[in-house]
Amino acid sequence: MRKSRVVIAGLLAALAMGFGVSSASAAPGVCSSGYSCVWYYSHYNTLVGSGAESAVSLNSGNFPAAIANKSNSAWANGGSCNYTEFWTQYLQAGSKFTLYSQTRLGSNYRDPQLSNGAGFDGAGINFANDIASYRFTGCA
Repeated sequence: MRKSRVVIAGLLAALAMGFGVSSASAAPGVCSSGYSCVWYYSHYNTLVGSGAESAVSLNSGNFPAAIANKSNSAWANGGSCNYTEFWTQYLQAGSKFTLYSQTRLGSNYRDPQLSNGAGFDGAGINFANDIASYRFTGCA
């Protein structure tokens, strides 16, 4: 069964009880294997009450409204997939940038500041506050 996991700082206890959030996906500055992660602040910072972080594990989907079009850093760790595409519109539409998977390829898997260009194919484009959906590609 596919599950989407969302972590909102300051509400971690309530979410963990209601949605089964794992502590690995909740840690600031870490994106567990099999997940695509975005943070509200640059450099993977999570601050209480910020709306903070979203870690998702579906093959593709939309980021939750609490973080969609509000993220400033991203991390890809697509488990059995080589790449994660981050899209500016829902349903994988609009402009995109791609990050390699930390687990599969081990390099160029995160971007601490989306405002100065992102990924290996989004150089020079400001993606800050402009990511709404994602898709894992190159999956084994």
